Amino acid sequence: MQKTSFVILTISFLSILFLLGCDSEGNTKGTPTMGYSETLSKSKENEVFQFEVVADKPICTLTKNLKFQIKNSWVENTWSRKHYIFGKAPVMRNDSSYQLIINLNIERNSLKEKENYFYFIGNNSLDTFIHYYCGYNAKIDTIKVPLYRETSPELPSKKIRKGFDFITFVKQKS
Repeated sequence: MQKTSFVILTISFLSILFLLGCDSEGNTKGTPTMGYSETLSKSKENEVFQFEVVADKPICTLTKNLKFQIKNSWVENTWSRKHYIFGKAPVMRNDSSYQLIINLNIERNSLKEKENYFYFIGNNSLDTFIHYYCGYNAKIDTIKVPLYRETSPELPSKKIRKGFDFITFVKQKS
């Protein structure tokens, strides 16, 4: 009987500790990490969505073997999330800074010619999902994102690199 009471008391104590500790510092692992909504619906679900944008060049041909099409793009607040040991951490939104999210469809011809260049949109290598930090701008209705072409898979420092083109995103009218 005494052993059963001890087990019940221990389970109750651990349950209360678990429930009270979900949002405490003891439940976190590491520092918060920046987040990026991979879909428009996730952006709205996380309550960070601001507005959709359209590009001045929805289709960009980089070489005869490589082009991309912008499927959709939007602006959202920057946000981060802690990592919890138990439970799901809430989104910590920064209302004064913004990021541009771009979903791409990339088309590569299957020719045997080797690409001599690596392409970057903003600070990100060409991929189907791009996030571009817009900064602390009060006016983000128009966002100009540079395109880079490099011979190395690493983007050089800001002092050295030069964009070969830009894509301008403008707030879509509702």
